[in-house]
Amino acid sequence: MDLLKKSSGKKCPGHLVMALLAIALMCGGCTRSPKPRPGRAPRNVLLVTMSALRTDHLSAYMYARPTTAWPATEEERRLGRALSLDDLAEQGVLFADASSGAPRTFPALCSLMTGARTAAASDAEGDRALESEATTLAESFRTAGFKTAAFTAGQWLREPRGLEQGFDTVVARFSDSAILDLSRQWLEAAEEEPERPWFLWVHFAGGEPPHDPRGLPPLPGGAPGVLDFSRLYTAADYSGPADGSIAHLARLARGEVTADARDRAQVLDRYDGEVARLNSSLRTLVLALRNLNESGSRWNDTVFVFAGLHGIEFGERDPRAWGSDSLAASVLSVPLILRHPGSLTGSRVMGEPVGLEDIGPTLCDWFGLPALSARENSRMGRSLLALLDTYVQREFVSRPAYAERTGKNPERALRTREYAIVERVREGVRSFAVFDRIADPAELVDLAPQRPELLAELRAALERETFGTTP
Repeated sequence: MDLLKKSSGKKCPGHLVMALLAIALMCGGCTRSPKPRPGRAPRNVLLVTMSALRTDHLSAYMYARPTTAWPATEEERRLGRALSLDDLAEQGVLFADASSGAPRTFPALCSLMTGARTAAASDAEGDRALESEATTLAESFRTAGFKTAAFTAGQWLREPRGLEQGFDTVVARFSDSAILDLSRQWLEAAEEEPERPWFLWVHFAGGEPPHDPRGLPPLPGGAPGVLDFSRLYTAADYSGPADGSIAHLARLARGEVTADARDRAQVLDRYDGEVARLNSSLRTLVLALRNLNESGSRWNDTVFVFAGLHGIEFGERDPRAWGSDSLAASVLSVPLILRHPGSLTGSRVMGEPVGLEDIGPTLCDWFGLPALSARENSRMGRSLLALLDTYVQREFVSRPAYAERTGKNPERALRTREYAIVERVREGVRSFAVFDRIADPAELVDLAPQRPELLAELRAALERETFGTTP
């Protein structure tokens, strides 16, 4: 029967046609199954973390030097082999206002792996271990049948401190290059069980001192010679004391020596070379995953998460502020990139303030895993899919980013879209600083003396975020 005609054979008036169409569509919606989800669901997770990585020194975040770029031909781009950090950011989602909850690697990792803002038990001597009540991402994925592995450069898994929970394979080495080689070997071995999904965490020491970005030999099949990252940006005629060593940075922090303009430029030059070296290591790792098969299907099936854990200061805020033991903007601002074109289509830049604690809930939501648990009253992160995935409507509550530094001289910080407040305790005396994050993104000019009403408002917000309950 023709629903668009009367029994007389004459055509229906236009408004009646539209009404009948609407009824037909509504009825059809009552009987048809839901529209299939667009895109391609992920199977695996590659989580890459780096320490002491400054967002404002990555070309992926608009830094002038191409520290995280890599030349690629049109053929390489067509085959999906353009895989520098800049390329991965372009292919995925870049969070322009991501923050760490701590200025040190271990508590930042605890937050990332558990979804809790503060998940590292600590005392006056520093961070001791992951809180025993916490469930880690690796535990959740292993329970769901995933193969799990962790390869870390540095000390974080060299002794049991809780971060090893849930990993089938745990490997710790001191060098980034050793970790790169071993993780590539693990990916190749994982192909023996292609039907089993996996969760792989690779941690590079990143921009931690010493900053000595030595040359790397070419990869098999690559051009001959050595790519020497130490010479990418440094001045050939410099002969001063800035050698990138831990000892020199410590002397600067103690005030035993000062850095003039050329010394400081040399420190930054060496650091930028280190960032370029890390970008090369990341590209090598991702390229190994991409090339496991000709089609690149294993890479296409993998959610890629890249997260810096904290940044580092180079004397901008204070002549003696060198390192990563404060809640300065250069320490708390971190890069965060998510990539899986199969389910997150299109490149995007997100300006919403987010934290490392949001990564765990996002991955659990993405893969349909139970929510992570932590000790009672912990401030848990939120799934970021509410911002990224329009197919399923989810609630998302905006909130400021919170950070704390524990130990002898504790600090707390809160960062909204517009402002930041930092509370410092020295010798039992509290002090506060307030910054305009839009007009002063480096957070160098303290507004607290001139804006008492703003200080009072932000102090109240800091107390709510520290002691309040999860929205």
